[in-house]
Formats: sequence, structure tokens, C-alpha cells
Amino acid sequence: LIAFRSKRYTVLALLPLGAFHFSRVTVAGLGLNFAAIPLMSVTQLAGMAAVGLVPFGAGASEAAGWVAHVAAAGIVESTRVLTWAPWLSWRLPAPGLALVAVYYASWIVWLAAVRWPIRQCGAILAGASAAAMLIAPIPGWTGEPDADACGLRPAPGAGEPLRVDFLDVHQADATLVRFPDGRSLLVDAAGQVRGEADIGGRVVVPAVWALGVRRLDYLAITHGHPDHVGGAAAVLRDLRPREVWEGIPVPSSQPLAALRAGADAVGASWRVSAAGDVETIGGVRVRVLHPPIAEWERPRVRNDDSLVLELRYGDVSVVLPGDIEAGVEEAVAGRVEPAPWRVVKAPHHGSRTSSSAAFVEALRPVAAVVSAGRDHRFGHPHGEVVARYLAGGADVLTTGAEGAIHACTNGRALVVSSHDGRRLTFGAVD
Repeated sequence: LIAFRSKRYTVLALLPLGAFHFSRVTVAGLGLNFAAIPLMSVTQLAGMAAVGLVPFGAGASEAAGWVAHVAAAGIVESTRVLTWAPWLSWRLPAPGLALVAVYYASWIVWLAAVRWPIRQCGAILAGASAAAMLIAPIPGWTGEPDADACGLRPAPGAGEPLRVDFLDVHQADATLVRFPDGRSLLVDAAGQVRGEADIGGRVVVPAVWALGVRRLDYLAITHGHPDHVGGAAAVLRDLRPREVWEGIPVPSSQPLAALRAGADAVGASWRVSAAGDVETIGGVRVRVLHPPIAEWERPRVRNDDSLVLELRYGDVSVVLPGDIEAGVEEAVAGRVEPAPWRVVKAPHHGSRTSSSAAFVEALRPVAAVVSAGRDHRFGHPHGEVVARYLAGGADVLTTGAEGAIHACTNGRALVVSSHDGRRLTFGAVD
């Protein structure tokens, strides 16, 4: 009983730390202690007995070892309770440091105060701050505003700036778009690359939460390769998008089938997008530049079938081309209208099979963003691709070297900045 009470207080003490560092809290440990504490005692005692009984024969020692094994297996198997009752564990945004400070200060007041009214106030504040941490991920909760002020005033007659965040997701893709009216779009969800750990739940969701988005309005998957769709399960579970977009369907693709099933599970509507589709969101024109409607069923996922989007806000264009390669880039470039200021996410992570000279010349970006891992064995971005963009007058920013890249525009001016402090300004900011 004493051990259980001690564990209960430990869980309360670690609550903000688990939320802050792991974006997760659980109450399952409190109940599991009824099984874990006695099983741990049996494991330890039986293990020591197995060693002590060796001089008395193998049978007695093996019997004690078997008891220790069963008790240890019971501890491990007890954790499966989260499979049967997942509601005992929550994924949630990391709380702010101020909220964490209030939580611990309240407990100090409760423990140190002598007078009951003061202790009661401490307990109430501790409970309220804990509730604030747990309430944050509820869909519809707006969360804290992000701190990446871009320094742009709204354009005359327009709303807030358009923000595009190219997340640092190693050798993968995930781009968050926050429209002037508050709606949000995530283009790709990162994921596994050649056996690397899935970063959808570990990086993408916490990053989106940190940028002030608690629920997505749209999730667009450019194509079904693991580094674009692998993290979608976590995104669907934690960010519950209202609508999911895909380009050309690939019926045989297991990741895309899982994406559709996950979308159905969270009640998201499904849209197949094709070249020519246009939608205006918060004053931003969202155009689908590729792919055209499929005339034959794809047996496998292809880079050249990537969903290509252009965001146009006043004088500023942002092109998100997935992994298209040189053979498709000419058709895409022919659909892009001239713009004074344009940001392009370099197709296919800056691979030499993409960003052809004709593509760079036609789009004439002022900034090219490469989503690629640091010192990755693929060697992205390739030197000739970087040289091509530089020769065309574009600044090149790479997530692997500079961290997340942020683009912000009010439709007249454009600010592009990186996590490590680099800042580029185009047009009249004031």
C-alpha cells in the first residue's frame, strides 16, 4: 500500500514532464501497480532463490527460476491493458513552461502550507493546471499562438498572413500550411525511410501542435511512398483532419489503403484531386497542377504521379511538387502563372532526377526549400541541383542543415526564415 501511494505521487509529479518531453500522459500506471508491485516482489525473491538453491539441486533452482519467469512475464503482459483500453493514455501538446511552473508551485504550496485554506488553494491550482494540460488536445481547442512572428502586416482588405512551415523531418516530407482565416493543411506526413523510426507521432504531430494547430482541416498526401505517408496514422489519430486529399489512387498500395481506413475511422471525408481543381481558402487560391485524371489503374506508387499544389496569395506563389521528376516537370511548369515572388519546395528532396533547368527557369523562384536529412546516404540535395537554383537567382535553404524553414506572406511581401536564424525578405515588408 505504501509503495502504491508512493507511485501515485510519482505519477502526479511526473505528469508535466511526460507531457512536455513525450507528448503523452497515462493513468494506467496507477491501476497496474496493483499487479506490478507484487509481481516485481515475486520476480526478485524467486530470482534470488533460484541462485541460492543451486547447491540443493537443479530441480529446485529451475522451479524458482520458472516462478521468476512467470512473474516477469506478468509484468510485461500487464502493459497490454493499453491495447484493450487506449483511453487510459493521452497524446497531447507539450504544455508551456509557465503552466508547468504553476503546477509545481501549487504542489509546493499544498505540501508546505500549514493552514488548510492555503493548502486547499494549492490543490485547486494544481488541479486546474493539470486540467489545462489535458484539455489542450480536444478538437476545436485553439491552443497557444505560435511564436514565429513574421513581422508582416495584413495586406489591405486581406486577413492575417499565410504561413507555410517546411518541417524538419529528416529524409522525408511534411509541410504545414496555415491559411489567413485560421484553417490548416498538412501536405505529407513524413514517415519511415529505409528502416528508420517513424517520425509521424514523434516529430510531425508535436511540431504541428507547437505551431498552434490542434486539429487539421485538410491532409494532402502527394503519393504513397513511406517518407510521405508513413506518419499519416499518427496524424489521423492526433490531429483528426476533416478532409483527406490524394492524387492518383493506387488500389494495391497497402499504405494508401491504411490511410483511407484511418480517414474513415476519424470521420474525415475523402477527395481525389486532379489537375485543374481549384479552391479558395482564406483568400488563398489553392490549385492542383498535377496529376491529370488517371486513364489506367496504377499497379504501384510512382514519383511522377505526385499531387502538385500551388498556393497563390496576391503576388506570392508557393509550389509544393511532391517527388515529381524531370519528365513531368515541363507539364507542371506550363500550368504555373508568373509571380513576383515564388517559393518552391525542391522536388524529390533535391534529387538530380528533378529540378531540371527548364523547371527552374520557368518557375523562377526566389527561394528553394529542400526537405532532406543531414549527411544522408542519398546525398540530397545534389550539388548540380543547388547550383541550378543559385544560378536562377534563388536562395537555397535545406532542412537538414538549417532546421525547419518558415515562409510567411501577406500577399505583397514574403519573408523566409530558418530555425537557425537565417532570414530572407522579398518585397516591401511595411
